[in-house]
Amino acid sequence: MIELLVVLALLAGTFVVFVLPWPTLLIAGSVTTAVGLVFGVATGLWYHIALAQVLSAKRALTPRWWLRPSSLHDRMDTADQRRVMPWFYAGAVGFVVTVAGLALLTMAVVGAAWRR
Repeated sequence: MIELLVVLALLAGTFVVFVLPWPTLLIAGSVTTAVGLVFGVATGLWYHIALAQVLSAKRALTPRWWLRPSSLHDRMDTADQRRVMPWFYAGAVGFVVTVAGLALLTMAVVGAAWRR
C-alpha cells in the first residue's frame, strides 16, 4: 500500500512540474516551508517544555533527555499524556508541512532546470 502511495506521489509531482510554472512552485514551496518551520518549531518547543515539566515533577528526566524524548513517553500516566501528546502530534504535523514545502521547492528547481 505504501509503495502505491509513493508511486502516486511521484506521478502527481511529475504532473505538477510539467503543468505549473516554476515561479509558482517556488513561492508555494517557500511559504509552505516557512509556515511548517514556524509552526513545527513553536509546537516542538512547547512539547519539550510540557514533557520536562511533567517528568521533572516525577523525577523521571534522564540526562540528555531532549535527544530522544519519545522514549520517555511510557513514564507518563494518562493525564500527563493528555497534556503533552497534543504538542507532540502538532510538532509532527509541522514537520510534515515542512517536508511538503521542501518537496515543492525541489519541484520548482527541477521545473526551472527542465524548461531551460
